[in-house]
Amino acid sequence: MNYAAESVEVGEAIGCHSHRKTFGYHAYKLGTDIVLLQQIFNHSSPSVTLRYIGILQCDIDRVLIIYRSRLIRVGGGFNFLE
Repeated sequence: MNYAAESVEVGEAIGCHSHRKTFGYHAYKLGTDIVLLQQIFNHSSPSVTLRYIGILQCDIDRVLIIYRSRLIRVGGGFNFLE
């Protein structure tokens, strides 16, 4: 696996979990529920899975800030701006 990575000039070490982590990361980014990924990976908690696939608290905070800034008050409820 490392030979293949080196041959295409990947600058990082590739380990046996690289495909698993990449799958989890992209599945999460495409909207797969973190609890489902937790079950697939047989992790003890969603936070373990988030850490495993490289989603940090700062990433979560950034998304929340973006979406909170797009909220508007409409008729007693909140809606997202388009």
